Amino acid sequence: MFKNLLYLFFEKSCAFGFKHIDCKSENNEICEVCINKFLDLSLISRKDFKYINEVFSTSPYLNESKIILHEFKWKNPYLAEPIAQILNKFLKIKNMKFDYLIAVPGLKSKERKWITSELLTKELSVLSKIIYLKDFLKKLRETNFHKLNIKGRKDRIKESYSLNFNKNNEKIINLNKNKEEITILLIDDLIASGSTLDKCAELIKQALPNAQIFGITFCLSSF
Repeated sequence: MFKNLLYLFFEKSCAFGFKHIDCKSENNEICEVCINKFLDLSLISRKDFKYINEVFSTSPYLNESKIILHEFKWKNPYLAEPIAQILNKFLKIKNMKFDYLIAVPGLKSKERKWITSELLTKELSVLSKIIYLKDFLKKLRETNFHKLNIKGRKDRIKESYSLNFNKNNEKIINLNKNKEEITILLIDDLIASGSTLDKCAELIKQALPNAQIFGITFCLSSF
């Protein structure tokens, strides 16, 4: 009873802005209640790809998750850290370990001055201690997937992504090309058809044929 009265006068909110009695957060950090709220371990992973082994997601693209992702994409780049905490907890629970992280590349614009996948990958690298291969891939043009079916999406992305050849990436390729196997985790904020993730995996395979590639996203959208 006393706790409820305190809540009425001193509402606490975590990094996602949700206010609830059980919030244990301090300094506007994400609390365990919210981490668990957006960590749906019952979601079935996707395996229907040509180049990527399996893609995991932590939350369906519905309700509050949809609101959070919209805020992250268009208004608040600082949501990368709490979302990365959710992804990192998923990896810990599943006991998943990888050699490298790679972000699905994007393009900045006047409307959006940050790339969500890159921010997520940077934060996840800090939390997980997994090496982030920054700028391993690059996006050449906007894809504009709206109103396209699966075939349309696949056709659109064919010339939209490429490997980013530079000295650092050439060093990584030479360092790993003779290894029997390396594991790579591709990061994105949302998966719908999965065409973008699979295209990125195809490009990585061209440079590193010995790579076993997996993916993880915050949200899973029904397509």
